[in-house]
Amino acid sequence: MRTLHEHHHNISAESKKELLALVEYMAKHNASHADELKKIAEKLNENKNAEASRKVLAATDEYEKGNALLSEALELLKKGENK
Repeated sequence: MRTLHEHHHNISAESKKELLALVEYMAKHNASHADELKKIAEKLNENKNAEASRKVLAATDEYEKGNALLSEALELLKKGENK
């Protein structure tokens, strides 16, 4: 299993370009976490921890909802860049 990592995200971006890059990074970063959670849920289920697996899958659904919103924000930022 992968080693957990610490989060030290610098949120001092000031320009629109920096903010766009930060939102884009976070969307991709969170998507990788959702993928990891799905794999954990599979392992839990294989190890006969069905209830825990369901909870992790539910968390994955929430990650994916958040990721969809981040993608929408990213599109809005990209449209604003063209104005």
